Amino acid sequence: MIKKWLAHGIYAHKKHILVANRAAGRIVKFTKRGKFLEIFSDIPVGSLICNVAYKTEYYFLNALSAIGEEKSAPIYIHTGEKLESTVISGGLNIPTLTNIHQVWPHYVEKENGSKELYLLVHGWDKGKFAVLKHEK
Repeated sequence: MIKKWLAHGIYAHKKHILVANRAAGRIVKFTKRGKFLEIFSDIPVGSLICNVAYKTEYYFLNALSAIGEEKSAPIYIHTGEKLESTVISGGLNIPTLTNIHQVWPHYVEKENGSKELYLLVHGWDKGKFAVLKHEK
């Protein structure tokens, strides 16, 4: 049972409703009629998850503030079953994004047909934003 509840962000996907429960640091999955299904696993304790977005095969979750010694809030990349990756924008020398309010994943198709992933990141404090490009 979830003891803390603060619905901060909501996302409809594949006939489900996903709710970012900021107070509990969780993504909670419901049917479109509101029946509880599951909670995403592997999200680090203390994460204040604000929102959830989806692109291709991954959910993008952003926390409101930094955890521990980190310089900025984390962005989690999750399959819905497990945490795949964590992006710390402060570790990329983007100091103004100490609080992340939303992340929008976006693919840009190049002339050769390949696609590049970009994350459009909105920083809650100071109205800042960044565009992060995925590089292998």
